[in-house]
Amino acid sequence: MFGKKNNLITDGLGDLNSKVELTLLNPKATSKDVYNFCNIAYKNRYFGVVVFPRFVKLASSYIKSKLDGAVQVIACVDFPFGESQSSAKIASAKKCFSDGADEVDFCVSSGLILEEDYRAIRTEISRVVRSSHKKVVKAVIETSFLDREQIARITKVLVKCKVDYIMTNSGFGQGGVTPEIVEIIASSTKNKCGIKASGGVSNKVIANNLVRMGATRIGTSRVL
Repeated sequence: MFGKKNNLITDGLGDLNSKVELTLLNPKATSKDVYNFCNIAYKNRYFGVVVFPRFVKLASSYIKSKLDGAVQVIACVDFPFGESQSSAKIASAKKCFSDGADEVDFCVSSGLILEEDYRAIRTEISRVVRSSHKKVVKAVIETSFLDREQIARITKVLVKCKVDYIMTNSGFGQGGVTPEIVEIIASSTKNKCGIKASGGVSNKVIANNLVRMGATRIGTSRVL
């Protein structure tokens, strides 16, 4: 598992587009929107598209049949704040992988983080990692709800759970990602997992600044 992480940390170090995950998590999204986002990701040579679990099969099938499998499918589980029952979240992650997701963005409960119930978080995340069968698991923390110390502590907990990436924001919190947030996470991971910067990444200048601070993936609903 850690060998897989070490490879992921250095992936896409060339152009910015190879790090971008084009995100379609609009509650009004339709199948037509999924096809459109897949095409945009393919045209721009983005890494992947992020969709709701119900769209995983659709996106996976379309990409394999129409886009030469060139775009990865990422499912966002229990978006945006991870407050569903643990058993339902874990079952959803497993279903996403079986439906064809290459990666899962798994939302960690903001309430559990604030309560510092790290035991519950470790149990939940570790089960998802084990069920991934070496596919990529990203843990989503809503950093806009947390202070520096809380961000550092949860980052260290998640690294011990062997997640592949820590994702900074859902985009539905009280603010977006900043270079400072990426720096805090980077200093806490000690290069043991990647960092997906998301939330308010609206142009290439912002994205490149985040990459310079240590982000290895960029999540955005915008075409950069």
